[in-house]
Amino acid sequence: MGRHTQLGAAVAELEAELEAANAAGVAARTKGSEAKDKAKALEKEMQEFTSQRESRLKNAEKRLKAAKAQLAKSRDAAKDLTLQVGV
Repeated sequence: MGRHTQLGAAVAELEAELEAANAAGVAARTKGSEAKDKAKALEKEMQEFTSQRESRLKNAEKRLKAAKAQLAKSRDAAKDLTLQVGV
């Protein structure tokens, strides 16, 4: 084997290694990008859930307040009825 053939083989080997490294780099960037997108989606989902949670809590508080007011009205009506029957 001549020196020229050895250099050609070394160049071909280095080119193959470079190609494999480039492919690995592209795959790593793609994975990183997918992970970043997934993280962003999860963050958005968490923010939406938190927002919805707050509105659901407010609605529950309103319903509870309304139920308590209705209970108070019913209690007062029952007292009035008792007083009228007792008189």
